[in-house]
This record gives sequence, structure tokens and C-alpha cells, in this order.
Amino acid sequence: MERWFLSHPNAFQIEIESWNILAPNLGRTGYPATAELQLVIDRYMEPEARVPGISTIFDAIELDDIATLRKHSKP
Repeated sequence: MERWFLSHPNAFQIEIESWNILAPNLGRTGYPATAELQLVIDRYMEPEARVPGISTIFDAIELDDIATLRKHSKP
């Protein structure tokens, strides 16, 4: 991902720093995707992954990935 991002001609250090601050906060109150986070949880996440305290899009992705792996690794 880093190589792809840096290959773009407009990948300036200030944009990289801004993204590094923004990305981990997507979905958190006061940041972009706050309203969409609940929609993602309700509509797209595995039911087992829907736990209290999901505060960012990346939390949702991680928990959903774990639930999906567990679901598919059961005998």
C-alpha cells in the first residue's frame, strides 16, 4: 500500500502526514465516516463481530476479519 501511495505524483509529505492522522480515526466521533460506521456494523459485519465499543472503521474491519476467520476455520 505504501509503495502504491508513494508512486502517485501528488504524494507529498504533508498529505502523508494528514492521512496518517485521519485514517486511524475514520468513524470516530468528529471525523469523517462517523455516520457510516453504524451502517457498516449493522449491514456488513458478521453478527459475531458486532461487539460494543467499535469506534473506528479499522476496528470494524479487524473484528469482522477475526469473526470471518473463526467462522471458516471451524470443522
